[in-house]
Amino acid sequence: MISLLRSSAVASDETRQAVGSAWRTTRIERTFDGVGQTLTESALGDKAKTGDEECTTTTYAKNAAKNILNLVSQTQTVAKACGTSVQLPQDLISTTRYYYAQRHQPDDRPGQGRHHPPR
Repeated sequence: MISLLRSSAVASDETRQAVGSAWRTTRIERTFDGVGQTLTESALGDKAKTGDEECTTTTYAKNAAKNILNLVSQTQTVAKACGTSVQLPQDLISTTRYYYAQRHQPDDRPGQGRHHPPR
């Protein structure tokens, strides 16, 4: 299912897996920006239980003047579904920041798109 929301899109995938005589159903919901890049991914885990949800948020280091639009600036994963209240650092699972071409902050616009190892 894909539905458009103000120049962004939402998509969801549902998977069913046989477990003995029952079925385990998991669901992933994603949001996208206007050019199709993933902004959030909510892994809702087993729909029959709670507490196994995760949300990964992706931000991008864009430099429209140089047509650099798809470089990831940071990913952050928390132990909650996207759109719910989060308490940091308790809910934090991981954060990865990416730096490009001698930029020192994740929000700095990349000049050439060369990747430097995450810090």
